[in-house]
Amino acid sequence: MKKNFTLFILLGVITVFLFNRCDKSVEPMFDNDIVPQHDIVWESLSDSPWPMNHGNPQSNGRSPNHGPKLGQIKLKIPYYGIESSIALDNNSNIYTTCNYSFHRLSSLNPSGIEIWNNPASGSINTTPLITKDAVIWADASGLYSSGYGGKLNWKYSENCSIRNLGINVGLDGTIYCVTEKHTLKAICPEGKLLWELTDQRFLENGDGAPTFSPDGKTLYIQGNSVSVLAVDVIENKVKWEYGNMELLSSPIVDTQGNIYFIPGAYRDLPTKTLYCLNSKGELSWKFDFNDNMPLFDNVEPTIDYDGNIYFGVTEVYSVSHSGNLRWKYDLKNLAIISPLISDADGNIYIGVASLEGAYEVAIISLNNKGELNWKIDIEDERALGASPAITKNKELIFPTFKAKSIFTIN
Repeated sequence: MKKNFTLFILLGVITVFLFNRCDKSVEPMFDNDIVPQHDIVWESLSDSPWPMNHGNPQSNGRSPNHGPKLGQIKLKIPYYGIESSIALDNNSNIYTTCNYSFHRLSSLNPSGIEIWNNPASGSINTTPLITKDAVIWADASGLYSSGYGGKLNWKYSENCSIRNLGINVGLDGTIYCVTEKHTLKAICPEGKLLWELTDQRFLENGDGAPTFSPDGKTLYIQGNSVSVLAVDVIENKVKWEYGNMELLSSPIVDTQGNIYFIPGAYRDLPTKTLYCLNSKGELSWKFDFNDNMPLFDNVEPTIDYDGNIYFGVTEVYSVSHSGNLRWKYDLKNLAIISPLISDADGNIYIGVASLEGAYEVAIISLNNKGELNWKIDIEDERALGASPAITKNKELIFPTFKAKSIFTIN
């Protein structure tokens, strides 16, 4: 009798287990497909909470800090004409650029008061980069280094007009930038040219931002006729390329060295694809998704600490490290217009806007299960900007684009 009872209980447990598995398959959730990620130590960078475009040299948009919980506008900082992303120093001072009549690099304190500025010599839409020793910035006339107090250290200007959204720094402090003449330049920390490489396939415009491999040996550059070009910065040459469509958002790289990107331009067909390549440029997997709205430029995905990737257009997708769909979230007539970023808890933060009907701009936060944390409507701004940043104080700093303000969200 006890054996029969035990068998009955066992069969019941198995039945419940199988039922639950079938029930969960309706809305895929591959929580067991976890590949832990860690922050890559990059000694040449400042150890500030957000020292460069999209957070770090791998451009994964992930912060080690907790993000805002309330979803409230704490501060609206007047600042006109931003076309770059935001960088932060250890005191949560904000570094950004103005591309209106007074072209400049600015350092603002957390209250939005300008501490100092450096005048630019032309168009400026490149995100400042904060190294362990200096603030590196660029405009249409060259590459600059300024001290933390704003004093100019040097300028490199030989055939060095830069319009890329981002620049990067090697483990040894070498600065890498792509010029308007499709030339990758490697500049030492003292402002001298080390080497250069010209390739007409390098994306030279305001959508470009090169990304580093975790070992610092390979720089991934967006292409205008191919998607990604992998440059060996030791041998100073292109070692492989992938794809046959331009790439208007930076590739992002995980701890294991895999590269993720969504190629294509505004005119492309509804089917879009997230690609995952290994470090040799070989396809590991791809994830196709359909969306009738165009894919904007500089809408980089983000990777959380479990290795899940977040991306999309009018729906936010979460796929596991192996490319399995975890969930998708309908933005309801809104589309992603900014890079996605994530915090220490796996919450993601996104700038969105309506592309049809009454114009709406908003910032939203989702948790890592695809549930809405909060939504903030942004009024009287034409668009949200490039990458926001997360401070050490659980605040989100979000720029607008060619508009009037920077928002602090708590």
